[in-house]
Amino acid sequence: MVSDAVDSGVNVIQIRERQLDFSAQLKLAKTLREVTYKRALLFINDQSEIARLVEADGIQIPEQNLEVMREQKNQYGDKYFSCSVHGLKTAQSATSLGADLLVAGTIFHSASHQDLPPSGVNLIKLITSKSDIPVVGIGGINVNNANLVIQSGADGVAVISEITQSPNPKIAAADLVKVVQESWALRRSANG
Repeated sequence: MVSDAVDSGVNVIQIRERQLDFSAQLKLAKTLREVTYKRALLFINDQSEIARLVEADGIQIPEQNLEVMREQKNQYGDKYFSCSVHGLKTAQSATSLGADLLVAGTIFHSASHQDLPPSGVNLIKLITSKSDIPVVGIGGINVNNANLVIQSGADGVAVISEITQSPNPKIAAADLVKVVQESWALRRSANG
């Protein structure tokens, strides 16, 4: 499925398998590094040692662990650091700690974050108005609403079920990539 998504234009894959033990995560990361190598960036969620061992491109830091980012940036300076944020204050904190990318949400209702109320695209507008690093929207994003996220200022979207729950993940990924690219073009033309 990941190879099909990358073939369809998905340019970042994140491993976020908290339920797996270290060795299972490492095995999965090695497999996905082979799939993504020179084709897409690979981010590892909150496991800097796995990121180092598989030569991943980046480390995703959950919002509740932001305080470790500066130390990890010093130790793993060759990696990109993305941070999950749910509000402007944490977005600003992540930026001041050296984040390279913000993953902001939950934008719409999401099965993977049912405990978080959706913030809507206004969160994207707020964060992008105050941030000079890329912002990616996450949470309940699909082919029918990704354009709203991009038009609100996001540089990209992150999805799970839109691709993984599709009867044809390759087509779902291609459709989503097309919507994002068209939305970028519309935003550029609207901004002159």
